[in-house]
Amino acid sequence: MPLSEKEILEVLDLFQKSGWEDLTLESGGVRLSISKNGRAQNFSPRSPDELRGARSVIEEKPRTSSGLREAPSHSAPTPTPTIDPRWIAVKAPMLGTFYSAPKPGAPPFVAVGQQVTADDNVCILEVMKLMNYVKAGAAGKVAQIAVVNGALVEFDQVMIYIDPANG
Repeated sequence: MPLSEKEILEVLDLFQKSGWEDLTLESGGVRLSISKNGRAQNFSPRSPDELRGARSVIEEKPRTSSGLREAPSHSAPTPTPTIDPRWIAVKAPMLGTFYSAPKPGAPPFVAVGQQVTADDNVCILEVMKLMNYVKAGAAGKVAQIAVVNGALVEFDQVMIYIDPANG
């Protein structure tokens, strides 16, 4: 039997309070892997009521005549011709959907040229209806945003580059 939302939240809460660094749990064909060593992870167990409100971050698109949802409309990130080797990459700590703002229509967490501290939230990764805030992990100036809002990102994919020389 798959884990319920409440059970997952309980596991996250217990894991966060434990001395463990990593945990993998399999139940009903679902595998849950969490780690405290992830550079940009921030797991904050929330009540089911808070999660219901957080789900509004996902923007529903109407179905087309074929029954499929329309692709989300995105503005392209600002392209940078080269990546400076000194830049620090903020990588996806897990597979999920990248959101640049806390909710649709809200200003993004960060923009190119903006100063950030290591503890600043730079985006949200939505995984199985759980919203995971990702921190910058380094102080500096946002040099490039490499992912468009609403895009699926893979584990370890670069989402944002930070220039520490401008921090």
